[in-house]
Amino acid sequence: MRFQPVHYVPPRRVQSDLSALQRNLLQVLGHKGSASLSEIMEALTEEAAQRTVQENLQALRQLDLAQLQGHGRGARWSLQLTLEVRAKYPGQRRRLGNERATALEGGLDG
Repeated sequence: MRFQPVHYVPPRRVQSDLSALQRNLLQVLGHKGSASLSEIMEALTEEAAQRTVQENLQALRQLDLAQLQGHGRGARWSLQLTLEVRAKYPGQRRRLGNERATALEGGLDG
């Protein structure tokens, strides 16, 4: 049985504090699952320049919180919720709650 993620709660602090835009980007990716840059830009709750969004997505990628698949117009961004990330940031399970974290793991890993 596979469970779809119920809700993603972005962390506020990883190796450094996340900006409001970075938390917003994680929420968008958590809601959409996988999205192009233009889809992300449309879904943001705050206005930001496309270049600023790209730079912040790259920063999230370096923190192992987001991943990029593909190149150019076909590129898609999504959350990076692998076993390695969960091991690296164990507090995320507490933020999500065990039930929701288990649902995320089942939906993404199962």
